[in-house]
This record gives sequence, structure tokens and C-alpha cells, in this order.
Amino acid sequence: MPQSTFKQYFLPEKRGFQCLTLRDVPKTSPNYGQILVRIKAVSLNWRDGIIAVGTYPFPGPDALVPGSDGAGKAHFP
Repeated sequence: MPQSTFKQYFLPEKRGFQCLTLRDVPKTSPNYGQILVRIKAVSLNWRDGIIAVGTYPFPGPDALVPGSDGAGKAHFP
């Protein structure tokens, strides 16, 4: 039976990496034109650091999932 949720590190507010929260997120099927990627590795870079503390010079969401680089494999359920 396929797993119906996955784990996600989430940054609910831009006050530093100490705000990172691990949560369960429902797994949904990809829409037309999308693929599901099974992530194997993620790196946090300088950009993620300045986003996390709120000093990134460009607009973006108030809450986000950090990870500028990632590696994975396309997963076809």
C-alpha cells in the first residue's frame, strides 16, 4: 500500500533556521505537466540562509520549504 504522507522540513517564518519544523504532508498525485520526484539529497546554500533570516533582497513567500539544490529520481506511482 503506498504511503499517503511524507516528511517535510518547513520554515514557517523568516527568523532563522531554528524555526525549521518537521511535519507530515499529504502526498497528492501530480497534475498534468508535473512529475513526482523522490528526493534523495538536499543542500542548504548561502541563499537559503539569507532567506531564512529575512535578508533576501527579492520578494517571496513568508513561509517556505528551504533547499536551493536537490537530487532525486522521478517517481511514477
